[in-house]
Amino acid sequence: MYLEGAGVKQDYAEAERLFLLASAQRSSKAMYYLGDLYLEGGDKVRAAAWYVLCSDNHVDRNWADLAEGPAERLLVSMTKQEKIEVDAVVSKAKGAQLQ
Repeated sequence: MYLEGAGVKQDYAEAERLFLLASAQRSSKAMYYLGDLYLEGGDKVRAAAWYVLCSDNHVDRNWADLAEGPAERLLVSMTKQEKIEVDAVVSKAKGAQLQ
């Protein structure tokens, strides 16, 4: 809704906030859209992290399978340091999901 401005004014910050809340509840769709949101914003580290989280999430295999392609494409093009940063984002997000 807020990501695309469907029925409301487009608001990336609100879209991000809502997707983060949904992803904390293990929503694969929200994780995938966070990847899209960050990729569109030029943050390939956070984009890759959320695609990885989505592909590792076994709640909805359809979304998880869909995320594997973008995750792989981003990771292949990254430096070692960027991959370390991706791992840090993934670890932090997984920790938040456990709370």
